[in-house]
Amino acid sequence: HAVVHDLARSLKVLHIKSLSQSINNKNQITFQGEVEVVVDKKLRVWADRVFVDKTKQILIAESSGKGVVSIEDNTFLILADRFEFDLIKKTGYATQLCLHVDEGYFFAKRAEKINEMDWILEDMSYTACDASHPHWSLCARRATVHGSYFVRLSGLVFKINQMPIIGLPRFIVPIQGRSKSGFLMPRFAFDYQYGFGYKQEYYKYLSA
Repeated sequence: HAVVHDLARSLKVLHIKSLSQSINNKNQITFQGEVEVVVDKKLRVWADRVFVDKTKQILIAESSGKGVVSIEDNTFLILADRFEFDLIKKTGYATQLCLHVDEGYFFAKRAEKINEMDWILEDMSYTACDASHPHWSLCARRATVHGSYFVRLSGLVFKINQMPIIGLPRFIVPIQGRSKSGFLMPRFAFDYQYGFGYKQEYYKYLSA
């Protein structure tokens, strides 16, 4: 317990809970079973297994079986299979990521946390539902999530099922919760009688 407490204090981890702990040496500890970690009041991680290395100042969270790693950074709640975080640089990456916003879901094979607010998503797809085979999706080679404000997409392709319909070199999607002028998330629909439908709204914020 003294080693665990010293390690947590040196890493500025405010809270660690788990069902079991195993100490590899003075600088490495593995936490297992319903692990909850809070770092610097800004990052909260839940996982089946968390490995912490004091010397390298890294944290690795992994899921087991059908479990997921939950990451909350005061901006989003993100689900992933694995999350590695540098406690000094405040950077890291996650694999098989799912990010939920009010309008829908962003999925990515790999996502890099480049600072305390922003993420870069590779091979990203967006859809309004979390079904395994959505009726439509927006796919991008690369996407940059700027906090809770907007997502910048590069190499965008709109698909119905798996069929590419239209491509755009760049596109910006606002996701901010606060009122601000800009294009809203596009809405797509398919009707057996009327066919494909697309609606793109623009919101104009009129300040007092």
